[in-house]
Amino acid sequence: MSRVVQFYRLENVHPLKYTIDEMWQWDDRQLERMHNYIQWWFPLDEPSGNCLGAPILTKDEIEQFHSDKEIQRRLLKSFSVMMNYYGFAFDDQTGKIGKANDFEKHSGWLFPDNHNYLRITRILKSMTLLGFPELSKELLCMLEGLYKEYRAYIGPKTWKYWADSVR
Repeated sequence: MSRVVQFYRLENVHPLKYTIDEMWQWDDRQLERMHNYIQWWFPLDEPSGNCLGAPILTKDEIEQFHSDKEIQRRLLKSFSVMMNYYGFAFDDQTGKIGKANDFEKHSGWLFPDNHNYLRITRILKSMTLLGFPELSKELLCMLEGLYKEYRAYIGPKTWKYWADSVR
């Protein structure tokens, strides 16, 4: 069994020796400055361009993410933590995503060439790959509104990456 599946089943720790439960408790500052957790929270079936040693999912592991209800629940928790980090309100009952009341407090990531744009691309791809394509589409709708409002910061290249990752 892969380390990332074990990580999501609480049978293994991240290479930095944190459990996923411990990582979910990180504040915004920790989420911003740590750079190799996102590949574990939102794994893909392709290598990371930014983090050597990041998990690369096999078809069997992807199936485990689709079929294991506890892994799905924990993946949604990771998603929820990141939505909060970006200043989005995520309703896990309806799947709706909008700006949180304190969005401005969290909007410091909205400036040109921010590394969070790559993180968002990964989240969109991973959620689609791992069985939550509707959430990816909902997030993309939220991002489309931000793109219209912050086009000069986000830029057409980033928008294209985001849109292509869901299609």
